[in-house]
Amino acid sequence: MMSASSVLFAALVLFGSAANGSKKFVQRLPNGGNIGGYRAIGHADGTGKKKATNDFGDAFHKAGNKWTVELCQADTRKIPHLAF
Repeated sequence: MMSASSVLFAALVLFGSAANGSKKFVQRLPNGGNIGGYRAIGHADGTGKKKATNDFGDAFHKAGNKWTVELCQADTRKIPHLAF
C-alpha cells in the first residue's frame, strides 16, 4: 500500500499544468499549480473530456472536486501514472 504522501505527490504530478478548463481543479490541490508537464490528469486520454475520465478523475469527482483525506488515502494503483 502506498503512503498518503506518495499518493499526494502522485496526484500533484498528475494535476500538473492543466488545460484552461481544469486550472480551477489544479488550484484545489495542495501545491497543484507547482507541478508542470501534464495535461488533464483526471482523464485517460488527456483531452479533458468528461467521458474519458480515469479512476483518479472519477474519485476526484466523487469527492466533490475537492482534495479530501479520503481522496488522498485512496488506492490509486489502478491509474498507470500513479503506479510507482
